[in-house]
Order: sequence, then C-alpha cells, then structure tokens
Amino acid sequence: DFRAQGAGINEININSGQLAWETRFEYKDAVGIDYLAFKDNDIAADAYSGGKITKYILDSETGKIKNVTKDPLTYNPERALYYEGMYFEKQGYGENFGKIILIAGATGNLGGRIINALLERGAEVRAIVRSSCDVNKIKELEARGVKVFKINMSGTEELTTACNGVSCVVSALTGMRDVIIDKQKLLLDAAVAAGVPRFIPSDYSLDFTKFSDGENRNLDWRREFHKILDRSSISATTIFNGAFAELITGQMPLILFKKKLVLYWGNADHKMGFTTIDNTAAFSANAALDPSTPRFLRIAVDEISPREIKKVVTEVTGQKYRLFRAGGPGVLSMFIKIGRTLSPGKTNIYPAWQGMQYMRNMIDVRADIDKLDNDRYHDIHWTTIKDVLTAYYDKK
Repeated sequence: DFRAQGAGINEININSGQLAWETRFEYKDAVGIDYLAFKDNDIAADAYSGGKITKYILDSETGKIKNVTKDPLTYNPERALYYEGMYFEKQGYGENFGKIILIAGATGNLGGRIINALLERGAEVRAIVRSSCDVNKIKELEARGVKVFKINMSGTEELTTACNGVSCVVSALTGMRDVIIDKQKLLLDAAVAAGVPRFIPSDYSLDFTKFSDGENRNLDWRREFHKILDRSSISATTIFNGAFAELITGQMPLILFKKKLVLYWGNADHKMGFTTIDNTAAFSANAALDPSTPRFLRIAVDEISPREIKKVVTEVTGQKYRLFRAGGPGVLSMFIKIGRTLSPGKTNIYPAWQGMQYMRNMIDVRADIDKLDNDRYHDIHWTTIKDVLTAYYDKK
C-alpha cells in the first residue's frame, strides 16, 4: 500500500512486509499513485514508453531492468508515476484499490473463481486455507498476490487476525453441518470481533427462505445459519443464483444425451433458474466490493423450462431430442424417501437423494424469482444455457 505527498512524492509508506524501502529513486512529475509489487527483492512495475504500457521487472538494488513482458496494456496518463523516462502505472487502480476482501474456501471451485474476479477488479485479496492445505495451491495463490492465512478453524483468534482491516468476508465454504454452521459461525464471530462491516455467507443456491425445514437437508443448514447471522451486528448479503448451469451437462440428470431425452418432473413449461459458476463468482466479487448491497441478491442467467431446454439442445446438437416426464412432485418425493432410507448419506454432502431434493425445490413455484438483480453490475458477460451446451458439445 502506498501513500504519497506532493507532486514529487516526498513520502512513501510501504506495508508489504517484504522489503523496507527508502526513497532511492527520484520521482518527477508524479500525478498519481502507481503499481509497484515487491517480491524476492524485485520490483514489478508497468512502465510507459512510446505510448504503450509494458510490464517490467526491476532489480531492487540497482534499479536496472531484469525482465520485460511484451504484452502491451492501456496507458492512463491520469494515474501515472514518472521515473527516469518511464511511467509506472498501478495495476488495478480505481475505486476498488485498497479494499481488502477475505475469502474462506479459497481453494474450492467457486472460491478460486471469486478470487480471480476480485483480482481482475483491483481488490486486495486474503485467503483462509486449512493448515493441511496443499503447499502448491498456497504457492499458486501467493504468486498472484493473495495473502494466505493457514488456519485450523478451531478458534477465532487466528481468524480475527486474518480479518483485521478487511472490507468484506466472503464465505465459499462447502461441507456438512459442522462446516456450514460451526465453521461459518467461527468465521462470523472473527469478522465481528475485527470490526469487518460486511459478510457474504456460503449460500449460492435457490431462494431457500421460501421453503420449510425438512424439505432439503443442505438448505436447512443454511437457513439455520441465517438465524445466527441475522442476530449479529454485521451487515450480511446472501446471493441466490438458482442452480449452477454447468450441472445441466452431467450431474443434474435433465439432459440424457445418449437417449436424446430431456427428463423432467411435473410441468414441462415451469421455468428454472440457472447461473454459471463464473458468473456467480463475478457477481459475488462485485457484491463484496459494493458497500450498499441489500440483505438478498438474486441472479439467474437463464430462466428456462424443460420444453425450452429441449429446443436449445436440439438446436445445438442438430439432433432431435424428446421430452420425458418421469412423474410429478409426489413421485419424486417417494424416490427421495426410498433413497434416503437405503442410503442415509450422513457423511456425504451430495448423496443422490439430496440432488433429488434440490430438483423438487426447483420445480416448485416457491422457487420462482420475482425480480432479478442481474443488471446491478454492468461488467459481467452472462453465459446462457445455450452457451454452456455449445461449449460442452463442441468439447465432446
């Protein structure tokens, strides 16, 4: 982090913890704060020359260029720092510069993508990982500028340290009740103790506030955590995204590619909400950086019925698909009961009957979304079900 005084910058404060810096360069004509990243006694910078920005690595002792990356970037003269014929431009400057976001579940699929989206938006990112986390995963995060905290999640002291100075805590934790309730409560308590103003819980699902206990085990846990969250002093935002759109190509048995069938329960014209993991991550990153979010945000890149899915998959593959009605909600509930009796799945996050419970929720009119918040942020390219199916079929 940098602070500067005057056009010539006569004061520089660096909090990297990696390199004690004294003003050994003479800065001239400075009009803004620039990007300088400290690592292994090198200084990474974006240098302006000849109308283009090129990434340079400078030796911190000599100030000489050691390495050049030839990918040109856009030069912004309003945020530049001039040094001996070169302009240095801070990477990721703008309204998000200086905002620190803490991610729990950083090495997971969604958590990793939220980190990607935050870094793209110029935020400073911290990550909480388990003490037993793979060393290579930690190195990958650190190489990208993420500050990693290895924590055993058994108490709040270490978590509170990680939360100090954070603008928002984002949970992307996945697991059983001990994770969704107990671990998230530790994270919440630490955030409150550190004075973090905002918290995004690990929900990322359809709107379970409209359902009752006993209808979906995994969503019951999240609803239980909401009672704890809403009693705290922190400002919370839940993101409802329907179902992850990628599931439609396999894990969610809607499209039976070999049989050329679209399987459905209940009404073939009932629309269900889907959002890709990347779109959910991008929206979550924006929400984490947005201090004015409401308690709930709802997104869906597609609200699409089984009949419409049949039309799309037929168009994408060039092969005729048919609808197959497996039964109504009552039949699906019977299968859930049988499956849960034969295979309780007490230590399994996603047993087969849990997926059936989620499908039963999706075909319920209570899952319908009254108002979408897709337009809240304008930097997201939304990926449709047709896009997902096209990419899957082309790869296949």
